[in-house]
Amino acid sequence: MLISDRPLLGWGDAEYFEGMAQFSEAGRLDPATSNYWHSHSDVLDAWARRGAFGMLVLLAIYLLPVWLFREGLRARDPERRALATCGLLLPVGFAGFGLTYTFMAYSVGMAAYTGWFCVIWGLYSSLPPDTAYLDPSQ
Repeated sequence: MLISDRPLLGWGDAEYFEGMAQFSEAGRLDPATSNYWHSHSDVLDAWARRGAFGMLVLLAIYLLPVWLFREGLRARDPERRALATCGLLLPVGFAGFGLTYTFMAYSVGMAAYTGWFCVIWGLYSSLPPDTAYLDPSQ
């Protein structure tokens, strides 16, 4: 309901609580739901608080590692493939778990995602260039 009222710009952090309280007072929400400070979904929370642009930025944060590690998934070097797989599983895991809980609303959630991305990317990018890739037809 919050998203439908302000789909482009969102409510912001402070107004999110006010919006939830207004819906509760109007009888559109159970009053107990206004006690929750996030929506228990990363995508919904980003969209409600920061609007469509904020939701798209969150999706871009999830898709960046997929883009960066895509070539490594076909590498002949097993270390490169393993790190590329880790780099792919990081956003998949966070996005999957983010369907039922808002990890990115917490600074520790953002720090964990960013920290692990930096570790995996640092290890991956420090490998010597691999010009041999697996043939997908085999």
